[in-house]
Amino acid sequence: MSDKKKILITGGLGYLGSRIAKDLSVSGDYQITLTTRRGPAHWPHIQLPGVAILQLDLLNVAATEQAISKHEVVVHLAGPDEKSVIQNPYASIDGALKATLNLLDASVKANIEHFFFFSTVHVYGSPLVGDISESTCPKPRHPYGILNRATEDYVLRYRDIHQLNAIVFRLSNAFGAPVHKDITRWSLVVNDLCRMAVEKGYIQLHSDGSQLRDFIPITDVSKATKFFLRLNREQTLDGIFNLGSGKSQSILDMAYYISSKIQQVFDVIVPVRKGGINSSERSDKGTLYINTSKIQSMGFIPSLNTEAEIQATLDFCTDWF
Repeated sequence: MSDKKKILITGGLGYLGSRIAKDLSVSGDYQITLTTRRGPAHWPHIQLPGVAILQLDLLNVAATEQAISKHEVVVHLAGPDEKSVIQNPYASIDGALKATLNLLDASVKANIEHFFFFSTVHVYGSPLVGDISESTCPKPRHPYGILNRATEDYVLRYRDIHQLNAIVFRLSNAFGAPVHKDITRWSLVVNDLCRMAVEKGYIQLHSDGSQLRDFIPITDVSKATKFFLRLNREQTLDGIFNLGSGKSQSILDMAYYISSKIQQVFDVIVPVRKGGINSSERSDKGTLYINTSKIQSMGFIPSLNTEAEIQATLDFCTDWF
């Protein structure tokens, strides 16, 4: 019988889930199952050691309970993206919350050791300005942020009422190379900039690029997941943690960084072109600091290897685009 820790990642074929699975699979310490609503005919070609794919409808209570019963850890990433919530809010919100509740009930029933939900720093509001810690009152304005805030509340309720070892990660702007070419997250800032640079030979910003973001390599998201697998419920305070770099950077600076990286490695000049001023997120509105002192107090320190993650993303774009 295998002594590897068994991890179920919902929405595991997505951008973040497949990367976490890939990063964790390297050690060989885990047996990982990625869930998806799609049938096998629509699965991307993924071959990772110790990683399997399971078709699962989280709205199916019996199937969800059966899947959870075979695992010790749940990483919950299934849910609609920002565009889906805007385009079809009623179905997106209704389905996502029901799926989460089914997952939580099944996790309690199976006595799951760890339950991780990846939320977003956008639960704090928009635009993000100032020193934002976990004690900052969430005031989401975008429907995607509102949905994540509601999901957080259910996860934390089960942590308190059912003593579930549940963690909510409020994730900043994660970036990095995808595992497969079928991901749909090319609208994310760094992915968009890298793909544009490779495909078009220039980077065209939609604004003046002054908007501030907290960019964190996905390698550090995976590292945090692995770190919290070692902690029990009593060691994780109230279960809410900002997960970011703790540093702010403008989109323009990131664009210049990507351009310089391409010139350094490929000896190709990629000009950066600015658009108009973004009136809703002017840099003169203040600074941005996603405060990560709480998670660092637990002993987690991100590696912040931006260079390697950008290079891997550029290599991916070069191979596929």
